[in-house]
Amino acid sequence: MKRVSKYTWVCLLFAAVFALGSTAGMNVILQMRERQRLKESGTVVMESPVLAWQDPAAEDTATGEDDETGETKEDAERVLTVEQMEQVIKYRNHCEGEILHEPAVGQITMEEAIASGENWLVEMDFWKRQNPEFLSRRASLGVKADLSTLEVPMESWYSFWTVRFSNEYLYADLSINAVTGKVWDAEISLYGNMAHRQSFDKLELFVRLAGVQGEVEKFAQTNQSGSLVYIAVKGSQLYAEQGYYTANTTRTNEFIEDGRSTIVELHDQRVIEYRLRVEEKES
Repeated sequence: MKRVSKYTWVCLLFAAVFALGSTAGMNVILQMRERQRLKESGTVVMESPVLAWQDPAAEDTATGEDDETGETKEDAERVLTVEQMEQVIKYRNHCEGEILHEPAVGQITMEEAIASGENWLVEMDFWKRQNPEFLSRRASLGVKADLSTLEVPMESWYSFWTVRFSNEYLYADLSINAVTGKVWDAEISLYGNMAHRQSFDKLELFVRLAGVQGEVEKFAQTNQSGSLVYIAVKGSQLYAEQGYYTANTTRTNEFIEDGRSTIVELHDQRVIEYRLRVEEKES
């Protein structure tokens, strides 16, 4: 009986050692396989929803070759035709979704988009550069898309940087084309006693800064106060509108870097909107 008992204990001990050894060995094997998989996987590159920028004017010119003015194609200003701008605006008007992405080859960087937005604010007389530290900035790049019937990749000029600036007196939401670096849409909120002059000259300046190539003409004003005015681009369906209204409101400062937010009581808010539009003909 004692012999049987000893034999049983020996078998149990051996089984326990075998089980522990198998478990430890399996863990080692799994770890080795995991390390091997990680080495094999490398970096996963997500396909961009937009194509790289191709300059139509440079198709017949070798890369980096100087033109007649001595300017390389990389340095030349990127310009879209009125027809291309119309196509983009029509497309964006019928899209509800957006795909965020990194800049594709030929698109401007976040830093360049922010710089373009600052230059636009200065040109439109919404901001001075004397105190740049008091202007908070944030930006994101995306392309509008109908997510139910998604077709990618798209042309690079369909992407836009959304750049937002904020300080105690100003909130600006700008849509900047990712190829040209031009502002196509803007919503500006002015707080306190900041003055703004409403005029056709301002709207025409907006059109020029947007990179529109073509003559413009005033063609409508909705009411005597001039709260909504238009400028048309001759020979096209493209036009620009400027909206203006005032409101009494409060605002949450969402740009405090340490995570805190403050409610600022505001008694006067002026909102100025600039938009590029397309007159879509009924089919």
